[in-house]
Amino acid sequence: MKLLERMDGPAAEKIKEAVGNLLPTPGDTRWNSGYDAVAEVNDLLLTPEQETKFDKLLDEPEIKCLQPVHKTFVIRVCKRHASSLLCT
Repeated sequence: MKLLERMDGPAAEKIKEAVGNLLPTPGDTRWNSGYDAVAEVNDLLLTPEQETKFDKLLDEPEIKCLQPVHKTFVIRVCKRHASSLLCT
């Protein structure tokens, strides 16, 4: 599962400007990098202000790889695994 491919340029700048940092990109060499990425995005969505900023990113034409379904996926996965250490 990849939330985002490697990004640079205008899309990366808009993401960093909106939420304060780039969103994580799971790697192929670490088995848990996908879980880490989901948990980090979930932490971002826990703050209403940050969630609003995230939602605005979904409307940016430069950010084609980020879709509303990604937000839904993160929320559902973390609700299901709320007892784990990753989604707090």
